[in-house]
Amino acid sequence: MECTLREKVSSGLCVCQVHASRTEAYLVGKDLCQQDTLTKALQQLNSEVKPDVRPLEMAPQYRKGLAASLFYKVTAASVLHPPPTLTTTTILNQ
Repeated sequence: MECTLREKVSSGLCVCQVHASRTEAYLVGKDLCQQDTLTKALQQLNSEVKPDVRPLEMAPQYRKGLAASLFYKVTAASVLHPPPTLTTTTILNQ
């Protein structure tokens, strides 16, 4: 899947080309409030994200750091403001 120019310019990291499935699998059932969980997830993400060199894009090191920063930002937001639990009742009452 190709990213649009807008996606590349706005984020510096084309998220449609990166799916850290091993990091995702590691996090299943883990407590995101535990420092050890976050440390190991970031280590896994660091080993999994391997941006290639593209002359017209940001440096690979920048894009790798951006992936870690975005992971941390989303994780922190989900811990501080967890989404409401979905149940059949809440779905039917919408």
